[in-house]
Amino acid sequence: MKGYVYGFTSNYSSSSSDQTTYYTDVYFKDNTNKTVYIRSCSSSSFVTDEVGDEVTVRYIKGKSEDGKITSFFFDFWGVAIILGAIGILPAVVGFMLAWNVAVDIFMKRNSKNFTKIIVADVTQVYVNQSLALNQKSPYIIEAEWIDKKTNESYIFLSEHIWEDPRSKVKDQILIKVDDENYNNYWMDISFLEKQ
Repeated sequence: MKGYVYGFTSNYSSSSSDQTTYYTDVYFKDNTNKTVYIRSCSSSSFVTDEVGDEVTVRYIKGKSEDGKITSFFFDFWGVAIILGAIGILPAVVGFMLAWNVAVDIFMKRNSKNFTKIIVADVTQVYVNQSLALNQKSPYIIEAEWIDKKTNESYIFLSEHIWEDPRSKVKDQILIKVDDENYNNYWMDISFLEKQ
C-alpha cells in the first residue's frame, strides 16, 4: 500500500546522547478508502525522507491503524544481514584458531634458524579462558628470562596445550630465540609428549 510522508515528530532524549531524534509521520488510504495516519516505530537522528515522499505501508485488513512503514533496504537485505552477522562470529573464532596454529607452525619451523638457546624460569601455568573448544580451554606455560647484560625482563608464552602440563613442568624451560628479536621464539615443550 502506498503512503505519503506528511511530517516528522521530534523527540528529545536526555538519557545518553542529548540529541533530538525524528519519527516519520505517514498517511495512507486503506482498503476501505479511509485515510489513516501512522508514525514510524523507530526514530533516527537524521531524516532521509522529505514531506510528500512516497513510502510503502503494510497492514492487516481491518487493522489499518496498526500499519507499519516498510523499508525496502531492510525488507530486501534484512535477513541476509542478520544471518551474516550471526555467521561472522564463528568465522572470527575459526580464523583466530587458524591464525594461532599457523603462527605456532611458523615459529616451530623457523626455530631451526634461531641461534640462541636460553633457560627461562617458569612463572606460572594457567588456563587460557579466552579460548574454548568443546567446552575445554587450553593451558599456557609462562616463563620469564632476565638478560643479565641489559637487565631487561622478557616474558615467553607456550603454544596452546590441551592436556594439563602442571605435573610435568619443572622450574625452568628451554627457549630458542632469534638473537636479534626476542619476540621471535619457540618454547621447547617436547617433554610433555614423553610418557
